[in-house]
Amino acid sequence: MTRGERGAAAGGLVFVLLLFTGSFVVSTPSAFNPVGVVIAQYVQHRTAILVSCYLSILAGPFFLLFLASLRRILERAAQEESPLPAVSFAAGALATGVVYVWYAIPAALALGAATPRNGAVVQALLGLSTVLGFFSDVLFGVTVAAASIEILRTRVLPRWLGVVGLVSAALFGLNQLSIAQPRGPLGLAGLLGFLLFLVWMLTTSITLLRASGVRLVPARAVGRDAYPAVG
Repeated sequence: MTRGERGAAAGGLVFVLLLFTGSFVVSTPSAFNPVGVVIAQYVQHRTAILVSCYLSILAGPFFLLFLASLRRILERAAQEESPLPAVSFAAGALATGVVYVWYAIPAALALGAATPRNGAVVQALLGLSTVLGFFSDVLFGVTVAAASIEILRTRVLPRWLGVVGLVSAALFGLNQLSIAQPRGPLGLAGLLGFLLFLVWMLTTSITLLRASGVRLVPARAVGRDAYPAVG
């Protein structure tokens, strides 16, 4: 790995750190609560919600750095041309854009849009936020699925990373079945999928950083996983 690729891989660690920090500051009010309750929560926790949103937005560039690093490694490892690394990066870039709009909604509500006289507007924005959440799940699922399939195909990284990624993608897909009843049992699939996605990003970043100075080659070229440092 080059120094630039190691730095980009570290972007995955920063991404996860920023998201977790933003989540611990405060959780954004649920779109499924009554509008009056949601408005009161935005008024009461205005500053904390804004901090949480901005921390999550700051995570975006580090996510793209991570994906760019992973794309280069997967493309270099492939013995034949594959569109999957490019698909993974493109889906991740689109997901970042969708998430930016998603976080802009609670930020706007916290800045003053959430008032009793704007109840209808708040209701519409909460509905839009819910739909954007489902859209982002689809894109995150494609991102991790495409990268994981390529990991399993080339074995340039430990195969268990590919398996974990595919499980996360499957949960993202399963969550789409809950769009009519987001609070039903299937509604947990999206949350579990995203948590597993963060675990996948964290472990992939650590794996790449541990390979500092190691030339990554397809496992088929050496008859074993290409990551001797982690097996």
